[in-house]
Amino acid sequence: MTERKLAETALKQSETRLRRILDSTVGFAGIMDIHGTLLEANAPALDVGGHERQEVVGRKIWESWWWSHDAEARTRVREAVKRTRAGEIVRYDEEVRAFGDGRMSIAAAHPRLSGMLSPVLI
Repeated sequence: MTERKLAETALKQSETRLRRILDSTVGFAGIMDIHGTLLEANAPALDVGGHERQEVVGRKIWESWWWSHDAEARTRVREAVKRTRAGEIVRYDEEVRAFGDGRMSIAAAHPRLSGMLSPVLI
């Protein structure tokens, strides 16, 4: 096996482990870039909205379905991303939209990790 193939296999295994960890958490978790584009979302976050990963990944977090019920909530999320990009750790309570047009209260945290914003929605 070539070095490249070994590296690709190791990367795939690492991604699989990370996916299992994210999906096994009880809380909602997602990873976005510094501009607020969602790069990943875990299974509990997707399940509460009845969505598939491909429906939310690649979109701005504030444009996602979870915040579609409230323009002010979208503004708060957008501002939290902006503040986090400036180096601040942001935490606040928020209401998200759930499957069947229900609502769910969460504690939204936007810590900055390695150049990525990593919202942890609990």
